Amino acid sequence: MGAIDGYELAAELGRGGSGVVSRARRRADGLEVALKVLTEPEGPNRETTLGRFAREARAALALEHPNIVRVLEVSLEEPPRFVAMELLRGGTLRERLRRQGALPAEEARALLAKLARAVHHAHERGFLHRDLKPENVLFDEEGEPKLVDFGLAKEIANAESLTRSGTLLGTPAYLAPEQARGEGASVASDVWGLGGLLYETLTGRPPFSGANLAELLEAITTSAPEPPRAPGGGSLGALGELAVRALATEPAARPRSALALALELEAGREAPRRRALAALLALSVLVVLGALTALRGRESPPAAAAKPAESAASVPTATSPLNASVASRTKAVKRDPEGAAEWLWRARARPQNDTKGKIADLTRALERDPECAVAWRSRGILKRVVGDHEGAFADMKKAIEHAPDDAEALATCAALEVHFRDFEAALAHATKAIEHAPDYANGWLVRARAEVQLGDARSAIADFEQFLVVVGPDDRRAESVQAEIDRLRASLGR
Repeated sequence: MGAIDGYELAAELGRGGSGVVSRARRRADGLEVALKVLTEPEGPNRETTLGRFAREARAALALEHPNIVRVLEVSLEEPPRFVAMELLRGGTLRERLRRQGALPAEEARALLAKLARAVHHAHERGFLHRDLKPENVLFDEEGEPKLVDFGLAKEIANAESLTRSGTLLGTPAYLAPEQARGEGASVASDVWGLGGLLYETLTGRPPFSGANLAELLEAITTSAPEPPRAPGGGSLGALGELAVRALATEPAARPRSALALALELEAGREAPRRRALAALLALSVLVVLGALTALRGRESPPAAAAKPAESAASVPTATSPLNASVASRTKAVKRDPEGAAEWLWRARARPQNDTKGKIADLTRALERDPECAVAWRSRGILKRVVGDHEGAFADMKKAIEHAPDDAEALATCAALEVHFRDFEAALAHATKAIEHAPDYANGWLVRARAEVQLGDARSAIADFEQFLVVVGPDDRRAESVQAEIDRLRASLGR
């Protein structure tokens, strides 16, 4: 099939309106990848198409999550423009639904909880997906789901501008009501998309249909879906009710975020476990009572200590072969020394403890693309780690300049302002982080610390408590935060 810039093309995997995806082999190390090559656009829509492809690449650079497809390399400067991704061999959710129909309820619950957390990760970093559908959920060889195709992803700060003209972007059957009306997308639109995925995995069919596009869009924008039922006609209980609520016509009626949806799904999964544990404990009590009765008061020689059973379900530590080596990234840098993306990817490929090398690579990336918010934020975080608080603060201000809705940059900036004792500024930046990503825990934590310093104990207690709600009791910081809450309550005399 030919070659493209260091990749040997092997076979076409699929094609869409913006490009062709092929299985390819990387010449540097023989790694098989999925290579998406942009079909070079012509005519009046050329700049729009190039802009979408660039957004997909920026999203790939910003997002790193176990349930989002891992991107290995991007090339945007000149044709052929491409994105190299990990090759997923487990097929799509669409193929699975066609092959076996609706998924068992608990399997659907677990799948959507993972996808919801992946979408939340994107939201925290300022990106919407806007095209959540079974074709965009792929599986690896172990059956782990991966969210793909951020071709319609859009920075949250600019989401409204792309649809202001009334143009519909996305697959019609999977458009949230506000998108179907040509309005701006939001976090709530992706929550609706997740609700649609949950509904379809439970029933084997989309939540809405119509004889034509007009009927379909009218159904989406004006009606609630038919309550989903199991394939045998049985009730799906709270899980079915959650799917309908996520598909509410009004955004405010849906779960408030992708994380909130994930937590509800996970809480439902815990209920059968708790019931099973209770049954096991009851059985254990009966066994013990039976044993005591059998003894009939006689003393018995002490029994030999039972050997602890080994866990049958060990969780291996996986090392992905897709982690590009520094050597591989260095070769890519030599091929395109002026490309900011290559330096950004080499920084990511370095070992975690190579902070100096990462900072140097990010500096080179910023020399080539001074508007790369991801590079500013990443370098600022690293500078803070090594104690360069002033340099970190300057980088975070630049990150916010180019990505005003980046909750992580806003919260980190607030933390640095607490360090500099500028508590009013810290309060303002932390509040913005919370507004853009209510389930980003560090926003609540930093704002609480600023409020403590400003003498507002009641607000600090409320924010500390919200932090604990978001992270849960197992977070390593939970104990110290609870101690701070207790101290503040004592200072208030309650």
